[in-house]
Amino acid sequence: DPRAPYGIYQRIGLAISKDGIQWEVANDGQPVLELGPTGSADARGLAHPYVLKVGDKFWMWYGAIDGTLAGDLGLAPASVRVERICLATSSDGIHWQRENQGKPVLDIGPKGTIDCIQVTGMHILKIADQFLMWYGAYGSRKHVLGIASSPDGVHWKRLNDGEPIVGLVGGNQGQLGPSVYFDGRRYLMLYGADKGGEWNTYAAVSSDGIRFTQLRGDQPVLGPAPERNFDTAGVGRNQVVHPTQFIIRDKTVRLWYMGEDGSPPHLQRIGLMEAVLP
Repeated sequence: DPRAPYGIYQRIGLAISKDGIQWEVANDGQPVLELGPTGSADARGLAHPYVLKVGDKFWMWYGAIDGTLAGDLGLAPASVRVERICLATSSDGIHWQRENQGKPVLDIGPKGTIDCIQVTGMHILKIADQFLMWYGAYGSRKHVLGIASSPDGVHWKRLNDGEPIVGLVGGNQGQLGPSVYFDGRRYLMLYGADKGGEWNTYAAVSSDGIRFTQLRGDQPVLGPAPERNFDTAGVGRNQVVHPTQFIIRDKTVRLWYMGEDGSPPHLQRIGLMEAVLP
């Protein structure tokens, strides 16, 4: 539909699995969260969901798309869609209710800031009585990662004076899709970075969640895929990005990620990567 950014209306679906490998689409293949009403923050699309269990409920933050483009705000690139972060909650993961009256819980920043076009693609931890969010920020032809905090998951404050977190690799396009694990002392982040025209997943650690030290130098944590694998994207395409939450069981760490194949129409699929702890 030409009225939708990029011509499509994205919605949020659900799949379930007993082993993390064989997945079944749930809810009869229908979205668990549909488009919002006309004029709402998510009337033209919902993307990049992140779910956290808080008490006896699931909380889901997601990128809300109202149809506005950067050009409508007098910003460039004009064709990039605007995304803001909204919140919904559910008791069963299927039936969701929008919170904050459907309004964004984190809006885009003013012109000239790192996130004046997009705040989206987030990862959130609840540590003691505080929520911490790392999110994808876009505002000046480059993707960077920002950080914000909240006492309740609804009212957010940008940290680090609204500047990007530091110490990460990333070329002309920058970074996106953070996933963070906290062991009580340090933060371990996996994130997507553009290096040499190709996106891959990298790792870094930090004691404060803002200033990171790169692990493995400038090498990605997952090497090149075998030829003809689904994520052999090639130069300039998304290869291994948007890792999920860390799932740790029996000394095995698992994350799911988005991979894109190298031939048109460059289909996107979900892969699984794992590491064994010593």
